[in-house]
Amino acid sequence: MAAAYEVLCIGAGPAGLGVGDRLRPADDLDLNITSALDAQSAGQLLSDSDRWDLILCQASAFYELGIDKALEQHGAALNASLLLIRAPSSQLSPAEGAARGAADVVTHGDCEHLHVVIGRELATCHARRAAAASLGRALPKTLAFGLGSAEAERREAQAASSAEQDSESAEREASAMEDQRIKTLIEGGGLTLEYQPIVPLRHNGSKAAKFETLLRLRDTNGELLQPRQFFPVASRNQWLGRLDVWVFRRALSVLTRIQAENSQATALFVNLSDEALSGKKSADTIVETITSAKIADGTLTVEVSRKILQEGGERLQQLRDALQAHGHGLLMERYGLNDAELLRANLQWVTHVKLDYAIIQAIAGGPSEQKAAKEAVALARDADIKTIALAVENAELLPNLYALGIDYVQGNFVSLPHEELVYPDVFHN
Repeated sequence: MAAAYEVLCIGAGPAGLGVGDRLRPADDLDLNITSALDAQSAGQLLSDSDRWDLILCQASAFYELGIDKALEQHGAALNASLLLIRAPSSQLSPAEGAARGAADVVTHGDCEHLHVVIGRELATCHARRAAAASLGRALPKTLAFGLGSAEAERREAQAASSAEQDSESAEREASAMEDQRIKTLIEGGGLTLEYQPIVPLRHNGSKAAKFETLLRLRDTNGELLQPRQFFPVASRNQWLGRLDVWVFRRALSVLTRIQAENSQATALFVNLSDEALSGKKSADTIVETITSAKIADGTLTVEVSRKILQEGGERLQQLRDALQAHGHGLLMERYGLNDAELLRANLQWVTHVKLDYAIIQAIAGGPSEQKAAKEAVALARDADIKTIALAVENAELLPNLYALGIDYVQGNFVSLPHEELVYPDVFHN
């Protein structure tokens, strides 16, 4: 029987962090779990650095229980990785988690993701312990003082290189396993679409119910994976072009059926990745899908990155021509405070912009920041380009967005994504 792994849960017990006494389906991992629910016990347990194979911490407890200070004291001696478990409503990003020293951020309840990350980080911890053991053998303390400094440095560098190789090997193995899992889910028919409403802040003459089309993936239990769990894998393996083709074909088929069956006007926004447009086969297929779709003119908007607009090229031109031929739209993502020249260069093509969050933040800033935000929005408005504020999570922003002249808002506060095209009744014109 394999030895139990020592796991420290901080801020909540295993149930509160989404972990049972044993992991399923990976039941070969036997977890010996200890809980620290207050600052004193957390600090004492973290001081026993070598004991732990994994640390799970409630994200809200990280600063409340002084875990940041405890890690400053004991973190250098830890082999265990730190995972932050955030609430479903939390906006804590993996990048912000990494700034706190965490190996990953997992949403509470996302068991599939949690199991994969735990397996990966336990393997990483094992590699660190092996590297530490290698260092001890390569440079015994009783002999180190008898070695010349050059020889000591050589052995230390050799051990460090071995440790790095072990760690990289563990990471590659975990990455390959995750890649294969995602590939199996995709090939097994796990892809699906969700739709999130884009709702008007002001009457603008359009009666169509607008939705952004979102690609999702189901696991073997039927649960939806978060995009951050499979998009990096798809990007790493250059699958995004094929996924985009699947999305366009499925979304435009759905839109064709909806428009044929329903008198309510409906329009879709569909994202096009840089990878899909850079590949001739995927780009040609998507343009052909748009051209041949039996949907009403003006009811499709394709979202592209600023990078695509900056680089231009023949394939972008073909996409523009196909959209304009049917009165469809082109949207610039993450339109920011410094994108005036890029927008001016594309005024004849761009019909919508999604505001970079920096513009939203500038609204609440000082006079100079507010002025810059107003100028950026005014440039779009004067060119009759519709503006969309993305990721609006509370009502407090709405008066400022309205005063700024924003046309549409999108976010979980307005409506969560749904598998059906469900538009909030309050926003129907």
